[in-house]
Amino acid sequence: MAPLALTQAQMDTVLQLARPIPVGLRQRYLELVASALAGREIGDGEVFRAARAAAKIVTWDLPKPGDAYEFEPRTDGASKLVYAPTNKGKPIDLAEEERVEEQRQALDRQRTIDRVRAAAGAQLRALRGLEG
Repeated sequence: MAPLALTQAQMDTVLQLARPIPVGLRQRYLELVASALAGREIGDGEVFRAARAAAKIVTWDLPKPGDAYEFEPRTDGASKLVYAPTNKGKPIDLAEEERVEEQRQALDRQRTIDRVRAAAGAQLRALRGLEG
């Protein structure tokens, strides 16, 4: 295969897209980029598209971080957190937790409304001051 004449910016693009690729697969990546660009007019966009496509092809079948472990769902019943006693010796009450969360969200909404009203009032006072 004939060598490619890439500008420094184009070479930087190819190398930037090669960073997440494991070292052992980079040779394959470079071969795919070169074969995609062979016989074409080489512009910055073409180099980027070829490098991105080659990176996808090379890394497509790599194991993902979560794939290395088999997830086994618990079969022994509910979560210990829900039924285990807390530090105070009381079990966690889901209905109470939900009620507290709803109260917290309502308080957050009210605080947001109060801030908006205060800002609107300040703007109104400033506008009235300009008129008078």
